[in-house]
Amino acid sequence: MCTDVCIVYNEPLPGVFDDAGESIAVAGVLDAVSAVTEALHEKGYSCHPLPVSPGGCNDMLRRLSRLNPRVIFNLFEGFDRQPESEGMVAALLEKTGIPVTGAPSRALTACIDKAKTKSRLRSLGLPTADWHLYEPGAPPQPPSAGLRFPCVVKPLATDASHGLTERSLVSSIHEMYEQVAQVHSRYGQAALVEEFLPGREFNILVMGPPLRHFSIAEICYSLPVSKPQLCTYASKWEEGDEYYAATRVQCPAQLTAAEARVIEDLAARAFDELVGRGYARIDLRADRSGAIHILEINPNPDIGPASGAQKEAEAAGMSYHDLLCEIMAQAWSGRDRVECDAFASLS
Repeated sequence: MCTDVCIVYNEPLPGVFDDAGESIAVAGVLDAVSAVTEALHEKGYSCHPLPVSPGGCNDMLRRLSRLNPRVIFNLFEGFDRQPESEGMVAALLEKTGIPVTGAPSRALTACIDKAKTKSRLRSLGLPTADWHLYEPGAPPQPPSAGLRFPCVVKPLATDASHGLTERSLVSSIHEMYEQVAQVHSRYGQAALVEEFLPGREFNILVMGPPLRHFSIAEICYSLPVSKPQLCTYASKWEEGDEYYAATRVQCPAQLTAAEARVIEDLAARAFDELVGRGYARIDLRADRSGAIHILEINPNPDIGPASGAQKEAEAAGMSYHDLLCEIMAQAWSGRDRVECDAFASLS
């Protein structure tokens, strides 16, 4: 039976998100590590948390070689100012030959870049809002023809709603340039300007293979009409903020069978084409006419004790322990069936 699990994660360190007042989300990985460790310990598994810091990848590989775990539970989210490191570290883990949970490194590398993800979706005929990309240092140019205000300005390669405030919703070129400049200076990366979709907002957890989706969640706002109906950083992380109080998640979402099928089908296609294996959260929103568009694809989303992924799994009848077991069993798919069954038997 598989008894050893190494939980690899990025060690929270002071950096750009602290400077932006967004350190709570960075430290959130520790909650996920604690929750996963506790759940697996309850099932008799020996867990070895393995934090990784910049410059520490060789040490990580040496420790993995020494510990020789049966599976690596990948909770690594990237180094400060190095969003591409999420995929790079996953690639190093894959090269060990040890089963690694979650999405493959190629998917993590591709999906961290929101503009490339949207380009890929568009090439596949999947609906996504119009956008324009502004690189740091490039002369400001008018947005692409057809891009309509209001728009949302956000960092190109962050997650956890980093960089999203009520000021991120802009209604003019002047406001847009101000927010683009702020993204460049504060986060040191390109700014994505995306047409704002004012309709209902959803997300859904997808896993595979075999492909399965969980209950659809809806982000519901009770903000004043004058406030942008936007899932900001404060909506997720700042309990004393107006946005936090006025943003709630309804899971399962109240949808007709036909409406749910549209969301599930779009999410399944996006997962198949851009992720392929593991688990991912697909974010979607309706436009003015009610048509659903894909906003983002988030491989290896937060699976901490208060995460949306946990809520969606529970709404679909799966406990937190079972969710972790499913994730671990996927890491063994295609390998010795006995080993895979050892993880699948955790319930």
